[in-house]
Amino acid sequence: MHSDVSAISRTASPRWQRAFYPIWTGQLFSLLGSAVAQFALIWWLTIESGSAVVLTIASLVGFMPQALLGPVVGVWVDRWSRKACMIGADLSIALASLALAGVFAFGDPSQWMVFLVLAVRSVGSAFHVPAFQASIPLIVPQEALTRVAGLNQAISSAGNIAGPMLAGLLIARFPMQGVLLADVSGAAIACGMLALVYIPRPSACSHGKVRPGMLREMAAGLRELSHSRGLLLLLIALSMATVIYMPVGALFPLLVFEHFEGTATHASFAEAAFGAGLLAGSIALSVWGGFTRKVYTIVLSLGLMSTALIAIGMLPGSRFDSFLVFAAVIGVSGPLFSGPFTVLLQIMVAPAAQGRVFSMVTSMMLLASPVGLIIAGPGAERIGVPGWYFLSGILVFCVGVICCVVKPIRHLERAG
Repeated sequence: MHSDVSAISRTASPRWQRAFYPIWTGQLFSLLGSAVAQFALIWWLTIESGSAVVLTIASLVGFMPQALLGPVVGVWVDRWSRKACMIGADLSIALASLALAGVFAFGDPSQWMVFLVLAVRSVGSAFHVPAFQASIPLIVPQEALTRVAGLNQAISSAGNIAGPMLAGLLIARFPMQGVLLADVSGAAIACGMLALVYIPRPSACSHGKVRPGMLREMAAGLRELSHSRGLLLLLIALSMATVIYMPVGALFPLLVFEHFEGTATHASFAEAAFGAGLLAGSIALSVWGGFTRKVYTIVLSLGLMSTALIAIGMLPGSRFDSFLVFAAVIGVSGPLFSGPFTVLLQIMVAPAAQGRVFSMVTSMMLLASPVGLIIAGPGAERIGVPGWYFLSGILVFCVGVICCVVKPIRHLERAG
């Protein structure tokens, strides 16, 4: 474990909740508003264009800036106040939504304007996500980090479930400019909550000062990540699992339509079951806290995920009800996978380098999505979607075995 983090844990105020819960509440409103705006903009593009190409472009501009800028942005997050980074990111996203709402008030904007706002939102997330994750260990004691990770996963899951539902209600009642104001309101609440709390600034990395310079500071962040061989190997293993896991949700509609001969309603039930599982897993992690050895919780999540994927691959087309159960199990496994890994990074990486490290990790996970889809598309065409689920389950199981048998990963927290 990194000495700086140990010191923070020992000196953390027993009243840390007074700082954390206002931030958490603000993030809940911010994520909900963002989910509403994101759904509304994609829906508007769907109705206006009816083009798969347009939606593909929207998807790319919605995550590629965050993925590509992550390593560079991480340097700035570590240089600047993390509280200021979060407030600045929220305000930038809110101003972009407000400007677009103004355009909607006088007529329909062009598609490129919507793409621009989606890109601004992605850049804002590139700053906000690592700043938020790197702020948590500065205010939360080490023994509470896993439960806090569960709470953070819970607001993300709740936003993903409630956001589209709320967006649907708002779209039916208000024009687009009114719907986008939900995002502005959420960001304003988040900024107000952040203004109420104090987030300390970490001291310099214990492995020596780094001369200012973008490339030198990026390299120093990478060295912090590789300081623990077990942590680096675990990141590689989980990146492999992410490449396998990411296409699973994208193939849900095709599996429902082709294998289970379902309708759009059936597909929505599958998405709801998955979302409910995500929320249940997040709540379970926040209440239970996971195993003392966080690697064991990660292995458990990989076991649950692989079992559900293999089972789905073996289900007959008549067992849609069983598919919903296993879809929920896949959802449950998600927070048990990402929450403990986030805590390991918070514990084992120097606080002054966490902005860079979280940015790099986020970029890797985001880029795993298109890589997984590129592999899964032809693979599912060749062996069938159920066959791809079965193969994915076997591969995820193998990643879990790697985490168990590779000694630096297995002994990660002993050596950390």
